[in-house]
Amino acid sequence: MKLHWPTRKSTPEYRSHAWKAAPVVVVQQSDDGFEYLLAKPNGPNWVIEEFGFWQPATNESTNSISWSNFFTNGVPELAANGVQGRKLLLCLRRPVIEFYRVDMVRADGVDLTEQVQNQVAVQERLDPDSVILDYSCSTAANGEQLPTFVTCLPRDTWKQWDAASRSSKLKPAMMVPRVWATWQLVRSQAALPNEPTMVLALYRKQADLIVLHRSRPIYVRSINLQQPDEADGVAQQMMSEIRLTAGTVDLPGDDQNVSRILILGDREFSESVATQLQDSLDIATEVVALETLAAFSYAGNQIPDVNSAPLLGMLLGFTQTPDLESLDLMNPKTISQPVSRWRIYGWLAALAVVGLAYGAFDLWQTYDTNQQAIVEQSKKNKDAQSTLDRTIPKARVAEYLQRWEAEQVNWLQQLDEITKSLPSGDEVVVRQYDGKRTASGAEIAMQIQARSLETVAAIQKAVQTNGWQIKLKRQVETQDPNYPFRLETTISYTQEQ
Repeated sequence: MKLHWPTRKSTPEYRSHAWKAAPVVVVQQSDDGFEYLLAKPNGPNWVIEEFGFWQPATNESTNSISWSNFFTNGVPELAANGVQGRKLLLCLRRPVIEFYRVDMVRADGVDLTEQVQNQVAVQERLDPDSVILDYSCSTAANGEQLPTFVTCLPRDTWKQWDAASRSSKLKPAMMVPRVWATWQLVRSQAALPNEPTMVLALYRKQADLIVLHRSRPIYVRSINLQQPDEADGVAQQMMSEIRLTAGTVDLPGDDQNVSRILILGDREFSESVATQLQDSLDIATEVVALETLAAFSYAGNQIPDVNSAPLLGMLLGFTQTPDLESLDLMNPKTISQPVSRWRIYGWLAALAVVGLAYGAFDLWQTYDTNQQAIVEQSKKNKDAQSTLDRTIPKARVAEYLQRWEAEQVNWLQQLDEITKSLPSGDEVVVRQYDGKRTASGAEIAMQIQARSLETVAAIQKAVQTNGWQIKLKRQVETQDPNYPFRLETTISYTQEQ
């Protein structure tokens, strides 16, 4: 694999290499195996040569449907079938990868990649060295907030894949999340407004729900369809999921209402779902049908299956020049490094040859002085920040203790009333709990596993009845059959003055 070194620029767009057009094989994991397609470029468009499916041997367990197994057995089989020399593109989904959203503020002279890594480390308690991390955000002026979409792949997982594929002639050249590839496909086929928008991608057994702000993803969910073959059942399930998502996502700015829903899928099925959603939610709904995709042609009159939509989306992003808004775990953005001193020495030697030795020496002195000043100032900033980080928590604790002594609120009684009003232990289990005082009251962060979506609504009602406010940070579906919904939520109480 050829390495592309990052180049230091005035803006944090560290990747500048555009992929050369080349035949590719694109692969994604499904519930039963691995779907792939073979494609070759035709000018700005793509010719789809073949759709295929690789499945482990029937005598193997369901645990064999994993990327490690695919790299060990599937990749050699594909290579033996005559696909050597092609670029291998991987389309990933949960739980192999994870998604996060962080809100950054653009500051001149601050490395954005380092800032994102630090924010994820604090917010999600992740060690940046243990994951492969890439992010996407739009350009912004200094001081403007940047809603940033972050995705991570455990570094140990990638090491296992890399070791399993070393004997194959197919090496990954690009790794993109499925939701990102789907968004790229929708973006190429429909005009996306700047207002908050939802993209609903309907596959055979799953759905991806993508929330867009300024036409870019800021929140995603993957949902298992309970009745995947019935449009009425899918519409009813999606209405609940859309309402839950709309109440969970904190959109930047003042506009908190979704103005449009785009549905990607088979035309007839998607139009039936779209009609019911529009009538029930009173939101403009539009269908992006696979049959209308203009950037692709198919050899042998093949028709794309709805599950192939993310694979087609990856083709659209393959030949684009990576920049600040792109996302690729195989070629993630890196922290900008200072210019090599050896390169500076080369410049000085070249100037000396043409008779500008004196000017070059003066330039070098100025540069070195500036570099030393930058290093010293950076060290002072880090020391000051470290001191501030140690001081602020102690000051807050002292302030909270003073307020606690002066206030007359019985917090244990407050918590007892909330506990008694929550659903029973058969419906909900609290896995993690963390409470703290705030400047205006109290705040409790909890990780809850619930039996149903109705339980989620009951929790919210119970909390609000006791005068507390609830904010759902994130909802994730788990493998626990008794409590399939995991909620990360914060409830807060504001004391009357």
